[in-house]
Amino acid sequence: MMLCVTLYHSRIYADFCMGTCMGSRDERDQSLLMKRLIITGLLIATFVIAPVSPLSADGERHATVIAIKGDSQVRIEGRDWQTAQVGQVLKVNDEVRTGKKSFVKLDLDDGETGLVTVKAESLFRLATMERKENPDEKVTLLDLAIGQVLVQAEKLKGDSKFEVRTPVSTTGVRGTRFEVTVEAEDIKEAQT
Repeated sequence: MMLCVTLYHSRIYADFCMGTCMGSRDERDQSLLMKRLIITGLLIATFVIAPVSPLSADGERHATVIAIKGDSQVRIEGRDWQTAQVGQVLKVNDEVRTGKKSFVKLDLDDGETGLVTVKAESLFRLATMERKENPDEKVTLLDLAIGQVLVQAEKLKGDSKFEVRTPVSTTGVRGTRFEVTVEAEDIKEAQT
C-alpha cells in the first residue's frame, strides 16, 4: 500500500510519500522540499496568526481610515491633499477634509481608543496622540476647524485625556459617544 500527498502552496510544493514512492526522489531533494515547507509554514504563522498590536510599526499611536464616502481627502505629514483611501494610516498633525455628502471614519489605535467619524464639509486634524509614562494612559486631542465629528470613545484609564478642540471651545470626554459641530457663524462670532 502506498500513500502519496502533494501539497501546493505559494509556488512551493512538497510530495509526502510513504511506501515505495519514497525512493522516487533522493534524500537531498526531500530535505530541500521539507525546508521550504517549514519556511512557508513559519511565514504563514508570522503574518496570519501573529497578534495585531495597537501601535503602528514604529510604536506611535495612529488612526486608520476604515470607511469613506464621497469626496474625502487627507493631508499626511503636511504634504498636498490626496484622496482618502481605506487602510491609510494617519498620525499626529495629519488632516482630513470632507466634501458635501461625504464622510471619513477613523479607527483610533486599532479600536483601543475609539472611533471618529468626520462628517460632510469638515476640516479635522489629529492634534495630539501621546502615551503617558503609564502606557495605558493616553492624551488624545482632536482639532475640528469646521464641520462635524461623531466620536465614540472607549472608557479612559487612569489620567488619560480625550478632547475635541474647536475655534470656540474644548470638549472633554471619559468614554462615551458624542458629536461636536462647528458652523461658520460660530467662527465669526468667536472672532468678533
